[in-house]
Amino acid sequence: MSSKRLLLALAACGISAYLSWSAQVNITHIRGGDFFWAMTAGSDLLAGRDPYRYATGPLSIPYPLPTAFVGVPFSLFPPEIGAALFFGISSGLLAYCLTKGERYERLQIFTAMPFWFALIWTQWSPLIIA
Repeated sequence: MSSKRLLLALAACGISAYLSWSAQVNITHIRGGDFFWAMTAGSDLLAGRDPYRYATGPLSIPYPLPTAFVGVPFSLFPPEIGAALFFGISSGLLAYCLTKGERYERLQIFTAMPFWFALIWTQWSPLIIA
């Protein structure tokens, strides 16, 4: 394992987490972004409640149940912090995977608009790509 790869992944993790938190607090004002349902459902699972008991709407779209399991550890934090941690970890994993074989030019993906859109709305795409 290259220490340079690990350092870049940790940097991507920390920077992305901070920027995601900042976007939720200062730009969208939607705590938890798109990851909010997963955290709420995870919290419901821990409490023994039905995660599908909420009414659906534009800001509350239920995901498949496995997403609730992903949301469980992040549901222990306030929504904007839990979602930022999820996005940061996803971005760090993406950075680590992209640099396999010392291919650092692939990190340009972090400058692409789709990444920034995902960051602002705390979406799953960095984890899916990784």
